[in-house]
Amino acid sequence: MTKYLRINIILISFAFLFPEFACCYDKICKEFDCELAFIHDSENSIDKDSVLNATFTPIIKLPFNNGFKNGFYWIKIEVNNSSEESQNKIFEIREPYINIANVYVPKNTSLHQLYELGNKVELKYKPIKNRNLAFPICLKPGINQVYLQVNYHRNTSFLFFIKNPQEYFLNEQKAIAGFSFYYGGVIIILLVNLFFFFSFKDKAFLFYSITLASMAFGFLCLDGLLVFILPPGWLLSNIDVVSYIVLTIFGGRYFASEYLHTNKYVKHANIIESTITIVACVIFILCIIAESALLFALGLLAMIVLALYYLTVSFISLKDNLYARFFAFAYSFLFFLVLLYAVPIVFGNDILQSGSWILKIGSFIDMIVISYAIVYKMKVLNEENKKMSDSIKQYMNEIKEIKIKDIHTNRSILESDQDKLFKIKHTYSLTEREVDVLKSLMQNKTNAEIADSLYVSVNTIKYHVKNIYRKLNTNDRLQVQEEIQKVLN
Repeated sequence: MTKYLRINIILISFAFLFPEFACCYDKICKEFDCELAFIHDSENSIDKDSVLNATFTPIIKLPFNNGFKNGFYWIKIEVNNSSEESQNKIFEIREPYINIANVYVPKNTSLHQLYELGNKVELKYKPIKNRNLAFPICLKPGINQVYLQVNYHRNTSFLFFIKNPQEYFLNEQKAIAGFSFYYGGVIIILLVNLFFFFSFKDKAFLFYSITLASMAFGFLCLDGLLVFILPPGWLLSNIDVVSYIVLTIFGGRYFASEYLHTNKYVKHANIIESTITIVACVIFILCIIAESALLFALGLLAMIVLALYYLTVSFISLKDNLYARFFAFAYSFLFFLVLLYAVPIVFGNDILQSGSWILKIGSFIDMIVISYAIVYKMKVLNEENKKMSDSIKQYMNEIKEIKIKDIHTNRSILESDQDKLFKIKHTYSLTEREVDVLKSLMQNKTNAEIADSLYVSVNTIKYHVKNIYRKLNTNDRLQVQEEIQKVLN
């Protein structure tokens, strides 16, 4: 177990060797001084006319996170353009859980709406169709103000950038290239698992395929790519929670428990796993209904508890379960990354926040290791089945040889008995029927039993017995057996 922990610590520490990949974010913009402030409009009662007179709370540092207080927010952005010329920039908000965003700029004594996302309103200018909320702004010399009205239906995280158009689209191209590599690998691994499922009829491949698909949908949501796949509406807003429900059921309750054989190591494993799974699913369903960030966080916490349970079982079974070693390595790495990066984002702690790339690396390693483990398990099982089949064939051949030996032995015994019967027959001048009756007498059968075996009447048997007594010069069956023994010896 110590070896697996060491390997995972080395892999996890890799993220901290590069500050640009860990908790170090770029400045909002290298060219301008920028100040941000917010108002939590929980009742959605502040409109564009009254927001100018409202009191904003400064945002000290990014990423901004207001914990579980989701709902409508007004965000004011002040940018000081010290240049004497106007500059065209792109404002980018990296947050997948915004389903409504309105962009305003001051004009005279009121706000003028530039963009709207989430409502079907035709405006003169529209935001850039991209995975994150982005819109072009012309920054005039001096102080520029932009007001955002956004609706957070999950956690209230806010990350904001001002970029040159060329820089923005170049970064997006790099991001799309990285997404292509990751999701292309996921599709390949998914197809391979489905192929093995249809080839071997092993449900482990099917359950893991569903697990992979649900994980991929979760990352598609975090990356903001679902806007290119799904139309705006209920499904787009809640596909992340649906994927977490599927991941909890098939990734945990079915795949992990089946793969680790938890019943062997944990008493009442089915009750424990079913309880945690049901609790997590119920919380997620309530989260969809109530649109509560707190319920969303509690649902993720239940998932983490379930993952910790399976991880603990895998470490318990390391000694006598070879396949648990693969599970312990892959899932401990991914589990620690979730604790370090995903949990702080959800629970409002911006320490160690990073992009979803670090979770993708963990999940990709998990996919490769677990897929290999399943294939390796099938290989071992096939080898064991082959050995068992060979053992059965060898055992059947041994039985066949024993039967052949018995046949030869019985045949020799029968030949010996035939010689003895021939000697008795000629010594006492017995008929064929009397020999048959004599053989039954030697087996201590009654007259009725002899009659049934020879398909004659009891009186006929009595007649033959009487003749045998006369020819052997005996008076009863005991004397007959003694006389026969004298002849045979």
